[in-house]
Amino acid sequence: LSYEEEGSASVGAMETTKKRMPYQHPKYPNVTFWDLPGTRTPNFQHEYLERVEFATYDFFIMISSSWFSLNEALLVKSIKEIGKKFYFVRTKVDNDLHNEEKRKPTSFKRERVLQQIRDNCLANLSHIGMPVPCVFLVSNFDLDDFDFPTLEETLLKELPVHKHYTFVLLLPS
Repeated sequence: LSYEEEGSASVGAMETTKKRMPYQHPKYPNVTFWDLPGTRTPNFQHEYLERVEFATYDFFIMISSSWFSLNEALLVKSIKEIGKKFYFVRTKVDNDLHNEEKRKPTSFKRERVLQQIRDNCLANLSHIGMPVPCVFLVSNFDLDDFDFPTLEETLLKELPVHKHYTFVLLLPS
C-alpha cells in the first residue's frame, strides 16, 4: 500500500505508533504484520514487552533510520532470550548517500559509504552480543536497490516450513 492509502500504516516525522497495530496483508488474510511502538520515545517503558505481547510473534524486523540505541539493544537481548529470529533493517540509506555526496562531492564513494553504514550497524549489534547479526540496508522508495531483495530471500529461507509457503505467496513476481 502507498503511504496515503486506506489501511496503510501511519508514518511521519514524529512518533506515530502509540500502541501495537495489526495490518492484514491486502491479498493474504492469514498474514498479519504488527507495527509496534518505537523504542526511542519517552513512551518506551519497562512493561513494553508485556504491553506489545512480545512472545507472540514469529520473528522481529527492527527498523531504524539512524543509529542503534540502548533501548533497541535491550529489545534485541529480550528477542534472543525468547529464542526468536531478529533482523535489523536500516532505512533511508538513499537519503544518507545523497547527503554524504552533497557534503563531500569530490571524495564521495557510494560503496564506501554503504560499507560504513553497515559496519556501524554490525559493530553496535556485535557489541551487545549478536555474533553474526542480520543487517539489511534499504530504501523506503526503491525496493530493488540495496538489500531489500536479500531481506525477502532471507526471511523466506529462515521461516518454518509450514509458514514458508504463505510467505512465498507474498513475494512480488
